[in-house]
Amino acid sequence: MATLPLTSLALVSTQRTVPLNGSPTSQDYNDDQNDGLIDLTSIVSFINGTLIPLLQVLPSLAATAGLEGRAINTDSTNLTALCFNALTSTPLTVAQSLNYLQNLQTNLQGQMTSLSTQVAVLSSQLSATNQNDISLALQNFQSVLNTTTATLNALQTAVNNNAATTAQVVTPSIAASSHTNVVVGWASSFTGNNYTVTISVEDSTGFLQIDSWFYNAGGAGVTVKVSNTDSAAAHTGTIHAIAIPA
Repeated sequence: MATLPLTSLALVSTQRTVPLNGSPTSQDYNDDQNDGLIDLTSIVSFINGTLIPLLQVLPSLAATAGLEGRAINTDSTNLTALCFNALTSTPLTVAQSLNYLQNLQTNLQGQMTSLSTQVAVLSSQLSATNQNDISLALQNFQSVLNTTTATLNALQTAVNNNAATTAQVVTPSIAASSHTNVVVGWASSFTGNNYTVTISVEDSTGFLQIDSWFYNAGGAGVTVKVSNTDSAAAHTGTIHAIAIPA
């Protein structure tokens, strides 16, 4: 089927001046013509400013496949690997960008699993030789790795389902050997509490840990209990939460 290479639309019109009350025209007639010109100008502005730019960024597949993730570019102005294929010099579609993220998550998850295994082996060896201080530090590191791995698993599931909700909340300063409850709310509430949650705490010192959490009423979020295991100093961290509908 032939296509029309439409790049812009221009309005051409001629307004003729006629004598007031002259047959068969009147001032009302002239006003009606002016109203029509104004309406047509608005239509031309919408087509040139909104419709044509939207059509120009759709790849050719969109004409036959409809508006799907495999037929819409993620961002044609973004030249990073997330949105652009440097080998073909073409922008990526939404589906291709999601596949890129999924592959990145899979590779990162494999590296995290390998690192966690190595830490566990080293911790066991140190414990067997009574080097308990180093062993304890490695156990804390392994706990952080396990939490991060669980978060990556949840994020990969979210990429596959394309239906996750995320939130990040900075904790208040938690005193030494103390704990506090932190409320994590979702940008849009769920219809109920029928969803799963993955929670981790980001803390460069390794002394903060999540003891427990529970759902808040009405699908609005969760409340997380965070403890500071350091007996000498207060610490602050960031809670990362991912919610996935059941």
